[in-house]
Amino acid sequence: MTELEGMTREQLIEQIVHLRRALDLYERERARFRHAHPEMTGVYFLTGGHGETDANELPQFVRICPAYGCAWEQVYEKTDKTISYEGD
Repeated sequence: MTELEGMTREQLIEQIVHLRRALDLYERERARFRHAHPEMTGVYFLTGGHGETDANELPQFVRICPAYGCAWEQVYEKTDKTISYEGD
């Protein structure tokens, strides 16, 4: 008999919710690592910022390089839209 076979429906749902939260955290940390080490992963990364900064020290504009070794950058402008994760 496996661990899951002895669980009630409510316990299974609680387990699923717990595992979903863990997966969400893993995905965020994986993305953070990938963008912190573009020379190993080949993903885009921030190269700088300019313009006025807000109370959180975020600049009006940021420069993003699409891949390590790329010869150009893209400039993005702050929108003041906020995304918040549950539990953060």
